[in-house]
Amino acid sequence: MYQKLLSIDHIASEPLSPMQPPYPNWYKPKLNCEYHAGIVGHSIHTCNAFKRKYLQLIKVGWIEFEDTPNVNTNPLPNHAGSSGLEKH
Repeated sequence: MYQKLLSIDHIASEPLSPMQPPYPNWYKPKLNCEYHAGIVGHSIHTCNAFKRKYLQLIKVGWIEFEDTPNVNTNPLPNHAGSSGLEKH
């Protein structure tokens, strides 16, 4: 998602200064964050700053979701009365 948002100019990387020891418990030296311009210590998947930005883009309407499932128009057949607990 980050790459898509970057390609359409909806988001830009936010460079940070490298962290210095002592590192916090969440710091992972083998991970890099794309949102923070490749900084070492966490991944974009656990990046709270990216998550906040993503939610902000949803709230302002820059990101929308298509084809939200609707249980009322579900193409599967109706299974009313079929709980699998009937006596045989």
